[in-house]
Amino acid sequence: MRKAVLLVCDGLRADMIRSEWTPNLCRLAGRSRTFSNHSTVFPSTTRTTSASIATGCRPGRHGLEGNAVALDEGDGLIAVSAGSLEFRDRLERATGRTLAVPTLAERLAGHGGGAVYSNVSAGAAYFHDPDGHGFVYHRQGSYGPSRRPKTVPPTPFSGNANPTFPSTPIPSGRRAGRRLEPGRPRHSVVGRIRPWS
Repeated sequence: MRKAVLLVCDGLRADMIRSEWTPNLCRLAGRSRTFSNHSTVFPSTTRTTSASIATGCRPGRHGLEGNAVALDEGDGLIAVSAGSLEFRDRLERATGRTLAVPTLAERLAGHGGGAVYSNVSAGAAYFHDPDGHGFVYHRQGSYGPSRRPKTVPPTPFSGNANPTFPSTPIPSGRRAGRRLEPGRPRHSVVGRIRPWS
């Protein structure tokens, strides 16, 4: 079974990847496949690009068109941040759906699944797999298939705890590598990281 890891560095321009500034990324790139002939979508906001990476579609097609969107939850249109923990559920209640097209996690659900490890907003993390076909690991809450909350023991990397969800570390090193062993998800999105830290 072949496995893939997609590393996404939020806000990192290609010309910023230089051995003196990002030596670890340069070493990783030397051992990996990199893609230099690509561009972002418009608007190039974290949440819209997360959904575009997940679906392979532009925002107008997948339906998440900004970091904030207007939702009618019964009292007329109001602006709602797409980055909040509860945004995904609010969007689904207001519109009857999350994204308008399937995500990579949905397409891989019957073929070993996928996993996302993210440290940006919950909204950006959750829109890689908004309907719970695989695993999403985020400091504000993690879930597995069917959006069942996953309990992960707190660590120094947990970030802020949320009373609704357990604290969740972003796996690294051996723990992240285990996610790619046989029987584990076939696709992992590791990232939305700060490559210089």
